[in-house]
Amino acid sequence: MNLYECQEFVKKMYPDKEIKFEFDKKCHRELNIIFTEGMAHPVHHVAFNRVKVTVPGMDPQYWPIQPHRMNVSWNDAKSHINEVKNFYTHDQDLHILSDLQELPEGHADKWQYETKISEMLAMFGNEMSRGDLLANVADYTANRKT
Repeated sequence: MNLYECQEFVKKMYPDKEIKFEFDKKCHRELNIIFTEGMAHPVHHVAFNRVKVTVPGMDPQYWPIQPHRMNVSWNDAKSHINEVKNFYTHDQDLHILSDLQELPEGHADKWQYETKISEMLAMFGNEMSRGDLLANVADYTANRKT
């Protein structure tokens, strides 16, 4: 369902309520920075794949929607990039690291563990520490076993 269908659907569910629909940082799916001949445009695109729905008397909920694009200023785009502190790590990468971590010392494939960590940290630059990545792997491993 797209944003407008979501709004209509929720309004029918709560016809007598003042419902708020808004996009926050958790709703962002894509940020497209637009350049022409190496120069940044003043307006860029953000795509959202969910909307924050707030019904009075209830906790806010995030509803999935089809991608919805909006224009944002250069300052908003830059601000969003500078505020990023946590990075999403794909389950596939966490699964590989979890499996490699559990190999016994001296196993022929154990070297791949350090190589995979180095590759991932290189992608994140200085923005994610080894400890943060290993904490994500530990969380994934614990949740996988339950």
